[in-house]
Amino acid sequence: MAQHDSPSTPLTRRRVSICGQLASTTTETLIRRIETSGASFDATCGPRTDTLVIGGSGWPLTRDGELTHNLRKALWLRKRGTCIQIMSEAAFLEIIGFRVTVSQERLYNRDQVERVIGVPSSAITRWVRQGLIVPAKVFNDSEEYNLRHVISAQSLTRLLKAGVAANKIHDNLRSISDAWPYAERTILQLRLLCRDNSVMLGMESGEVTAPSGHLSVPVNDLIPIHARATQHTSVRAQRPAQPLASRALGPNRPAPRTSDEWIEAGDHLRETHRPALAARAFQEALLLGADAASTSHKLGRALRDSGQISEATHRLHQVVDMEPENRDAWVDLGHCLMDSGYFEDAVHSLGRALELDPRCGDAHQTRARAMQQMQDRLGARHHWTRYLEVAPDGPAASQAQAYLESNA
Repeated sequence: MAQHDSPSTPLTRRRVSICGQLASTTTETLIRRIETSGASFDATCGPRTDTLVIGGSGWPLTRDGELTHNLRKALWLRKRGTCIQIMSEAAFLEIIGFRVTVSQERLYNRDQVERVIGVPSSAITRWVRQGLIVPAKVFNDSEEYNLRHVISAQSLTRLLKAGVAANKIHDNLRSISDAWPYAERTILQLRLLCRDNSVMLGMESGEVTAPSGHLSVPVNDLIPIHARATQHTSVRAQRPAQPLASRALGPNRPAPRTSDEWIEAGDHLRETHRPALAARAFQEALLLGADAASTSHKLGRALRDSGQISEATHRLHQVVDMEPENRDAWVDLGHCLMDSGYFEDAVHSLGRALELDPRCGDAHQTRARAMQQMQDRLGARHHWTRYLEVAPDGPAASQAQAYLESNA
């Protein structure tokens, strides 16, 4: 599971505590490693603790939505001036030179998920429809999932059903986002769940859900313009009787039945500037077993086009997890992060795209704009210059010239 190397950073006289289930090794093994590195292990986080390590396979919230005891204690100590470091398992292992040889997390099929954490196949289907999870691998009609994503969906669903306020869950996850690397993705799952709940509550106001239950679209988007003037006050009564695809694609076209037909429908809807409906089609394709990575990429683009940036970001994160060599997915993720104001994260994503293709003009110009927002003049100049080298007649050429001239 892991190989023991000599520590790269001495931990002499430091005190280390662990919370949550570890992903890379056993707790006993890591405690031995801590102690042989010159540090002491604290079973409970306290005033003398220097470092709290968050296990990579654990869940940081209790049944009432509060942080676990050790995390809560560590944040409380921080507020009182105690210098305590909170870090992820992966970051801590890197510091002590504990090299993990497993390059990727184990995937589980539906039967294994049900046996390991008790999630039935029907729940998996529902969460795929909602966009909370996506198959990491599809082989011979068998889907495999990242167990951590399923655990997060399961835990969030339980908390919301128990009446825990979404804002409380969000704030507690946000408070550890600098230490728990899965916080942002879990927050995105929370937003999707809250969005789906609001759709169910808001259907009387004229919103309808896709067959997948993932997105809501105003009824007006499905009713011909000439018919809208005659609508009664209750738009719910005016819902079209035809299914989404036959209505959107034309009166003489049957509803798609296969994943390929849903993808074709989604492509057509996006090309004809109906991205919200396109997203619904791509979601149906995923449900019918379409290629997870390529279809999720299409879905992410359609969601961004329709202004659903958080959902798009979530999908594109899934794509780059499945296909880390996908340059276009990194670029699209960078665009979404820019739209959300996460400029540093956008710079990182676009940097990954440029590692794969140093001549990607879109990545250069978007990274330049992100660096402008961060007041990084040297970085912005570099990428605007590179943009003009690779795309001298590109759509942002005049913007690049103007910036370089005004920041000579």
